[in-house]
Amino acid sequence: MNIAKSLQRQWPLMACIGLVAVAYARAPFGGFVWDDVHLILRDPRLQSWSSFADVVSSSFWSGSSLTINEFYAAVYRPVVSAAYLVETQFFGANPVGFHVVNIALHAVCTVLCIRWLAQRIPSAAPLGIFFGGMLFAVHPSRVETVGWISGCVDLWMVFWILLGLRAWESRRSVLAGALFALALLSKEVAVVVPLLLLTDHFLLGRSTRIWKPWSIATVIITAAFAFRVWQVPLMAAGRPGWAEMPERVLSTLGFFVQRAAFPWPQTVHPAARAYDEVGNEIFAPWAIALGMLAVLSVVALAFLVWRGRERHRAWLADSLWFFVPLLPTLNFLDIDAVARASDRFLYWPLMGVCALTARAVTRGIGLNASMRKAMAGLAIGASVIFVLATAIHVSHFRTDYTLWAHEYEVDQSNTEALWALAGIAKYEGLTESAHQLCTEGFQAAERKRYQWTAIRFALCQLETSLELATPDDPETIAYVRAVYDELMDKSLLSADRGSLKFDIHITSETIQTRLMADPHGVALPRARAHLASGNTGQAIVQLEQITKSYPAAKEGWHMLIAAYRATGEDRRAALVADQARRLFGEELGE
Repeated sequence: MNIAKSLQRQWPLMACIGLVAVAYARAPFGGFVWDDVHLILRDPRLQSWSSFADVVSSSFWSGSSLTINEFYAAVYRPVVSAAYLVETQFFGANPVGFHVVNIALHAVCTVLCIRWLAQRIPSAAPLGIFFGGMLFAVHPSRVETVGWISGCVDLWMVFWILLGLRAWESRRSVLAGALFALALLSKEVAVVVPLLLLTDHFLLGRSTRIWKPWSIATVIITAAFAFRVWQVPLMAAGRPGWAEMPERVLSTLGFFVQRAAFPWPQTVHPAARAYDEVGNEIFAPWAIALGMLAVLSVVALAFLVWRGRERHRAWLADSLWFFVPLLPTLNFLDIDAVARASDRFLYWPLMGVCALTARAVTRGIGLNASMRKAMAGLAIGASVIFVLATAIHVSHFRTDYTLWAHEYEVDQSNTEALWALAGIAKYEGLTESAHQLCTEGFQAAERKRYQWTAIRFALCQLETSLELATPDDPETIAYVRAVYDELMDKSLLSADRGSLKFDIHITSETIQTRLMADPHGVALPRARAHLASGNTGQAIVQLEQITKSYPAAKEGWHMLIAAYRATGEDRRAALVADQARRLFGEELGE
């Protein structure tokens, strides 16, 4: 009899773990995609244990090979950075281990969430617990967090939060505070945990005194935040944009509500930004309306509680577990992100949806036997659909190509997908395809008023045009060279020949600095155009400047050595080759 009762209590947990295993069975066969390459493979700090102090004391993106804005430069997540270091030491460049860690973390979080639900709703029926746990385990929005290696940021944060909640319920406030601090040092969003502890206390009618343990936990979290600011100072990144802030915040909330209720199409950019003809951002009316409806729903629940409707307290408390964790992600500041919302940001807030669902199902099946059968059928159907949807989306994270080909299929104006696919085509030597993708990308960026993105695509068009024209089309080569020269001399990126149709006046000093920061964007292609057009002397002058200003640009040394040899200056070529050998530890120009 005890075994039967134990099985009755445990079957939701075991069933949910089984769903996780099936849904993510193919995840370990995926590779490093998207930011994984920059955050893990190309971060030199992760190659040695001796870098541990640097890894946990510097910005999360400081070792990345990407050029980042001020907001991302101030991100500090030492727990995740340390995890990357440890995983790299154990698994090297093999992505299987990284994926297994992600799946294991998600499985543990699923177990902890189910236990949190059972403790939060003591009267919950096993079917209600299963329904809530199933949502946490295999909701289609989970794929970006679990199936993508870099999505582990939210996994680590929620792992520590759930452990902290167990310690909190056991009245171990110091341990709870320490675990919440680790959550904060995994992702900054965890700063709102103390607010949720308070709302739960007052709304769920806890009889225990809270102020002393809450103060202890909050002091520890505050100390962790102070340590975080000391290590990597916060920066005044982003702009308030007061006029459009209400629309921006409400539409962002609307997108999150939509993704929680109906997470299709499955995409990493569910709320891509768009602009009108004069450059004003467009906010989807349906998203604003949905965001407003969500706010009004919470306000209505709060009003009912204020009016003494005790039975609504638990529903309001659960709702706040969805809304409060979203507060830091609602774009109160415009941080110049590509998309307003991402599925991975729902990993923690969905706990509130899970609690609401478990509570609603428990209440529903208590009405009559037929409702129990209906709920059981709905649970089975939803499980099958979610597992299939999750498994399919997991396959999109197999390689960079499969991910961005899927994103392009979902939205052919997705500039990030077009940029990634163009890069893949260039790498594989498909220059004509890369040129076509860059042309599409430029047109999409122009429509969306993404000036920096439009500039990058225009430069990509120039570079691929040069490659296609060399050596049989000297007129195009000369034209491309003239475009590069005008850009360097006048900060004007203008062309009107064939598919090259753009006219961009670069007046922003920030953009000019970004252009000059990467020699592969303008400097090296310009020198290559001069070489291809036979203007070797001018190319040598440019390459000498490039190797001086950008000594790490190996291609510049290659080109300079070849240019010297082409003009018969073998002695100078040998001197440069010797410099390069000392710099890179290998022979260049052979």
